Amino acid sequence: MAIPGVDAYSDPVLRYRVRARAFIDSGEFAKLLPGASTGDPWDTKHLNRLEQAFLTTVGDEDTDMMSEDLRAGYEMFLGEGLVRLFGGEWVFLPAEMLGGEGATPGLGVQYPGAEHLDVVTSMLPLALKFRTGRWWSSAFITTSELLGRSGSQ
Repeated sequence: MAIPGVDAYSDPVLRYRVRARAFIDSGEFAKLLPGASTGDPWDTKHLNRLEQAFLTTVGDEDTDMMSEDLRAGYEMFLGEGLVRLFGGEWVFLPAEMLGGEGATPGLGVQYPGAEHLDVVTSMLPLALKFRTGRWWSSAFITTSELLGRSGSQ
């Protein structure tokens, strides 16, 4: 079931899918993201270690202060994990879906046959807001439970 308002097939989304896939397949993520490793990158322990390294690296800064490459690297890593583990697909989310006036468009992962959608562009700001070091793994676990599929445990 497609979610109204999301764009899964425009050229920018299709190019982003290819870029994210290549970022993971090449192992480039392990070089760019502090705390990342190629072993089992989306298991709970690794996601927690990666998020804790992210919180240490970024400190109290807003994600707007991060380099574009680093921010995009984290988003590609997290989103591509959701795509691969749970059969999702990258989608473009218009600003009106993400808060209306003043919001900016973003990227998400939707799941065929489900009404569930993960807003990937919110994963970094939410990790900074809650500062638990476990927010990303809890998002993966929640997605797994909502979809009734196994994944990051």
